Amino acid sequence: LLARGEAKREDARGVSEVITVRLLCSLFLQFLKALFSQLGCVKQIQKEILLMSLESMVPTKVDLSKSPLYLRTDFCFGLQSGGSVGHIAGVLNHLSQFTAPPIFLTSDPIPTVNPAWETHIIFPSTLFWDFNELAFLQYNDQFYQKTLALIKNRCLSFIYQRYSVHNFAGMQLARHYQIPFVLEYNGPEIWIKRNWGGNPLKYEALAEQIEWLNFKAAHLIVVVSQPLKEA
Repeated sequence: LLARGEAKREDARGVSEVITVRLLCSLFLQFLKALFSQLGCVKQIQKEILLMSLESMVPTKVDLSKSPLYLRTDFCFGLQSGGSVGHIAGVLNHLSQFTAPPIFLTSDPIPTVNPAWETHIIFPSTLFWDFNELAFLQYNDQFYQKTLALIKNRCLSFIYQRYSVHNFAGMQLARHYQIPFVLEYNGPEIWIKRNWGGNPLKYEALAEQIEWLNFKAAHLIVVVSQPLKEA
């Protein structure tokens, strides 16, 4: 506001907006809304986790003539290269060798993924952006509802999810469509944050519940190394 010229802010998608008093007031009100919604958000997630823990995944056959759903739900934005980019593209670009063309649902575009595949970007809501873990938790319902709206009643072969902390959308979708759930697990992120990151998760117990629920629900767990398989 004290700058001589026009001041702007830009998000991870490259969308910019001019910083004005009205924008700052709007952001402050959003912060207050999120601040007073924290407890309700966590309680709602805990309720959902409890209900899902009482359900069991129904054994189901896989129809490889249908398209699988590949879910990428983590909050790393703007990636252009790296191990995760190569791995995601590698899996996606080769799924069609034994299934119908995959459908890619992701929180951000991933370079080198075959542009022929049906792709939908589900950007996270900014409501809890100042409360990191709550943004992860809130994204579950957003991702789930948006996917139902996009996919509707199409027949699918299976759900393949690259696991991310605090996420259970893949498990929910597999139960909704009554298809197998394949979970790709790339490492103990909760343990890493506690022991190496110097900043343990605030809702660590909830994160562990969600992680184990995913393990129990998965029809197949895919790992990238022998040590992870043995763990």
